[in-house]
Amino acid sequence: KIKNLYILMGRDVVPVDHVGTGCVFAIGGLDVYVKKTATLSSNPDTPPLHQTNPIGLLLKVALSPVRFQDYDKLVKGAERMCRADPCAETFLLPNGEIVLAVAGELHLEVCLKDLREKFLDSSVDFTCSPPIVPFRETYLCGVKNTEAWMWQDLLCEYYFSDEDDILECRFGYVNIKLRLCNTKDDPMEGVLYENTLTNCRLITNTKKISSNDQKALITGFKMAIQEGPLCGEPVGDCSICICSVEYIDDDSSDQQDTVEMGRFVSDTRTACHAAMLVWSPRLQLAQYKCVIQTPSPDYLGKVYSVIAKRQGRVLFEEYGEGAMAYFTITCRIPILRSFGFGEELRGKTSGMAYPQLSFDGFETFDLDPFMIDEDAPIAVSATNEAMQMIIDIRNRKGLYVERRITECAEKQRTRRK
Repeated sequence: KIKNLYILMGRDVVPVDHVGTGCVFAIGGLDVYVKKTATLSSNPDTPPLHQTNPIGLLLKVALSPVRFQDYDKLVKGAERMCRADPCAETFLLPNGEIVLAVAGELHLEVCLKDLREKFLDSSVDFTCSPPIVPFRETYLCGVKNTEAWMWQDLLCEYYFSDEDDILECRFGYVNIKLRLCNTKDDPMEGVLYENTLTNCRLITNTKKISSNDQKALITGFKMAIQEGPLCGEPVGDCSICICSVEYIDDDSSDQQDTVEMGRFVSDTRTACHAAMLVWSPRLQLAQYKCVIQTPSPDYLGKVYSVIAKRQGRVLFEEYGEGAMAYFTITCRIPILRSFGFGEELRGKTSGMAYPQLSFDGFETFDLDPFMIDEDAPIAVSATNEAMQMIIDIRNRKGLYVERRITECAEKQRTRRK
């Protein structure tokens, strides 16, 4: 029940008993029930009138207080800040870590400034971790990875057929045959599961799979695309076709009853990861669509140099005619390389170039992480940029990373006492 009503009269807030039609008013006591936006109606079936902005929260940082006594104050301040900001989100991890999700670098600076100056006391101080950028994993269909390198043993025997591109995974009690398809050309019949957000699809070309096996296959496929085989990032643009599921025992019904369903789900996840590793796996980088305007052609060379330094790709360039004639350059820049992009661009062009960034999906980073340079004397991780990204992600998540304790041993020297 609504009790507190206020009329907004300029800077003043006047309490009233009722509000007429067409007035701008405020309601008190809703901060406990409403986090950001809500639609008030006497009919509970009324749909929300305001849809949230579909912009993705691209960057995540961890907040930690300098003094542990200020932990509760920091949590409450972050919650109040997220209520005031329509795009920011904050949540607590099971280990008690405070995570702040924002839309971009500039948004992060604004949120941290507001949190320090408006929503926390001057005595509360906190630190912020480096921002975490989202990644995705995918593969190149039709390109087999001859140097199949695994982070860990997959606990199965797998055999690859070059004729029909079918991978057979043997787990001792069941054999799963599957193949990877092209997400654009794969058949639409026999679709078991489809995720339109990440463009992942599980299909089958046989009708001999029982309903219980289909449920286990779908659950295992969901687990496989939730955490990929390279570095545990979500999988995008993936289509897997299940060709057959064969139990070793002739009496498949009895065998199915004795085998635990959880084991079959785990083996399905392992088979999907093995198929992604047999084909050439790739990383997908989150991209910004950058629109740069400059009034003079004298600064185009400096603009292009800054874009090339950030590993950007120019899409097109156009020139507007009339009194407000500007050169407009549209390009795509990886979010991983976009930190400090605006400041560097304005510094190089003396403030004559104006960038505008917006999220533009993911793009495949066309570099094989397993590519080995035979001429290089050290491990591939020291020269391969894609592998270095994978190692950094795995170190951040605490996953296993194979390291060389000694590299270039002939250059080591013993210190004299």
